[in-house]
Amino acid sequence: MQQNELLTNAETLGARIKQRRDELGKTLQQIADAVGIAKSTVQRYENDAIGAPKAPVVSKIADALNVSEKWLMCQTDDMHEGEDEDFEFKYALFDEAAELTPENRAKLLEMAKFFKQQQEKDGH
Repeated sequence: MQQNELLTNAETLGARIKQRRDELGKTLQQIADAVGIAKSTVQRYENDAIGAPKAPVVSKIADALNVSEKWLMCQTDDMHEGEDEDFEFKYALFDEAAELTPENRAKLLEMAKFFKQQQEKDGH
């Protein structure tokens, strides 16, 4: 099995960070320095010991590993797929919504549906 096949089969953000870092021959410290976080934080991401990082950190990790954010977040199997222009917005919205109560998340979803309907009525 080739290394790229291993990378494609990685199913968690942590596994993808570790496998890509190993493929590039980079140390935990090198990734930490490139991203601006502690070495132990990178290690905790690799071990899936903490939740997914916020969008700006995902972007920096992806840059340090020379992969797309979508691949890093397990949204595609193509590590070099072009950037999703709306990725940062979607992730930021998801990140904020995750901290809301279930009731407020439901309200947010209803608001989004309302705006989508209005947009469709306006022909956009």
